[in-house]
Amino acid sequence: MIPTATVTDAIREENRNFAKSFASRDASGIAELYRADAVLLPPDADLVEGQDNILSFWRRAMEAAMSDIKEVVLDSVDLETSGDLAVEVGRYTLRTDGAERAGDGKYLVVWKQERGAWKILRDVWNAND
Repeated sequence: MIPTATVTDAIREENRNFAKSFASRDASGIAELYRADAVLLPPDADLVEGQDNILSFWRRAMEAAMSDIKEVVLDSVDLETSGDLAVEVGRYTLRTDGAERAGDGKYLVVWKQERGAWKILRDVWNAND
């Protein structure tokens, strides 16, 4: 079993990778964080299943709905691990180009270890608004 501190560090690094990819509008970089069989559960929308569909979702989101959002800050609040699974609860903050806060909310991500790397298996979030 991997020590929890190591898992926490690895998942925090993946969260930083998500934020970097989002800031550079790299939907492919975001999609690579997900497993091939991942399921995204976005607010006010149907399930998004599979890495290719998740790539399309993030590409559309960054081009349209979130075009004014330039930064996503992820703050992991709690992480429970069991074998090759980890469940993360956290908060997110969205910022515009001028670093103004554009929104915030919470998320739940189920991570699964795949060939030594932690990948997103399930991802759900919603706004605090």
